[in-house]
Amino acid sequence: MKQQVLPTILILCAAPLAHADVSFYGKANVSYQNTKREIGSNTNQWELNSNASRIGVKSKIPIDDSKISAIIQIEYEVAIDDGETGNNQSLKQRDTFAGLTGSWGSMVAGQMNTATKNMSREVDLFNNLAVGDVKHYLSGENRLKNTIRYSTPRLLNHLSGSIAVIPGEDSGSNKEGTADGSTVSVRYDGDGVAVGFAHDQDVNGKNLNRAIAHLKIMHVDLGILIQTSEVSKPMNNNDEDEQAGVLSLSYHANIKLDFKIQIGHTEIDLFNGDKQLNQIATGVDYRISKSLMAYGYSAQVTSKSSASSTSKDRTTGIGMVLRF
Repeated sequence: MKQQVLPTILILCAAPLAHADVSFYGKANVSYQNTKREIGSNTNQWELNSNASRIGVKSKIPIDDSKISAIIQIEYEVAIDDGETGNNQSLKQRDTFAGLTGSWGSMVAGQMNTATKNMSREVDLFNNLAVGDVKHYLSGENRLKNTIRYSTPRLLNHLSGSIAVIPGEDSGSNKEGTADGSTVSVRYDGDGVAVGFAHDQDVNGKNLNRAIAHLKIMHVDLGILIQTSEVSKPMNNNDEDEQAGVLSLSYHANIKLDFKIQIGHTEIDLFNGDKQLNQIATGVDYRISKSLMAYGYSAQVTSKSSASSTSKDRTTGIGMVLRF
């Protein structure tokens, strides 16, 4: 009980601090949908989902006259639908870290998304949604504990990069395993164009390369993601090679209305055969105000392997996103 109450106390107590730049923020993403699952389970039901709704607090505290500031972020997922984010917990830790920042860049340590995962943000138009999120068929969507990351400032107005190390810290319950992992990334952001590349080494047991491109052309946003991955230390017939791609398109009909479509494909070469995962998702977003958006979407992921018949996960629903 104390573990659940403590994060809430920290967040509520941080807001009144007058000597620091402190902001409290949150996101509620609630949807009602019909979901039929055949991959890994066999269910067909109506669901009220919380879709990674969250609350958080972040602060930037200047250190004397050094032009260096201390930074901290504490963020937790909250389950608006049933009050449980997993393992009978009311709160689930998300990106939470502390560090320093200045004209030289920033250095932070804690639990956070890898740069590889962050690369997919502009391409994944259905992030956090059941069946729609690319994590349902794509490796590399990792949020890791015990991460130390340096991020560069913006170089030549357009370039940025990062390097991170993830100590293995051997533990029987440590999902990341015993190997020390690392992630490097580089990115270019220009007028209407963003391209990036990230490499994971021994992250969650895999070596992975991901490249993305995002283009703004008139009223259309086009996103492309390509990646390859392999098991970093093959043993006991666990060898697994993956090639994957995602193509997404968003059409801005007007200042409030967007139409979206996303297609994804993954091929996995296993020691005893192969497997294919395919996604198609469509949706519409309607911005009611700056902080409130309504949406509807439909998504399907199809799994087909040489060892079994084809199975599908499908969902269709409506939802609302409130940011504060």
